[in-house]
Amino acid sequence: MLSLTAIKFYLRSEIPRRIDIKVKPCIYVITPTEYEICDPVSKKEFSYDEDLLIFDKEFSGTLLISSADIAQGEFKGEIYNYSIPDKAKFILKVYKIKEGIREKVIYRVYVIDEGSKIREVYSERLPRIGISNKSKRLRNIAKQLGLDVKNLLRLPAC
Repeated sequence: MLSLTAIKFYLRSEIPRRIDIKVKPCIYVITPTEYEICDPVSKKEFSYDEDLLIFDKEFSGTLLISSADIAQGEFKGEIYNYSIPDKAKFILKVYKIKEGIREKVIYRVYVIDEGSKIREVYSERLPRIGISNKSKRLRNIAKQLGLDVKNLLRLPAC
C-alpha cells in the first residue's frame, strides 16, 4: 500500500508579515468507478527537526508561507499519514484554508504511476466563495481526475 502525508496547522505571526491562518487537509481516493474520503491512519505533532521540508514543499508555492514564517510566529501543527488503497487511480488532496475572514481551497491532484509511485500532476488555489462549475480552473482539476465538474463539487465534506 502507498502512503501520503498532509499537514494540519495554525499559524499566527506579525513578522515578517501579518499571518493568521488555519489549514485543514482532506484526502480523496479516486478509482475508475468511485471516490471516497481517505481517513488518516496516524498523526503526530509537527516536529521542527523532521517536518520543515515537508511544510515548505506543501505551502511555499501555494500559500507563500515557509518554515521561516513558522519559526517567527505562534505555530501548532500535526502531520497526518494516509494509507492509499491499491485500487486508487488518483488522489485529490484538498486543503481548506481560513485566513482571517477569507476562505480558500488548495486542490492537489496526484496520479498513481505504474510501479506504484505517487506523482503530483496539478495544483490550484481557489477562493472558497464563488466556486462554480463554470470555473475554468475547477474544470481543469476535474479533467485531471477524470471527473465531471458537478461530481467534483459534490465530493463529501471532511
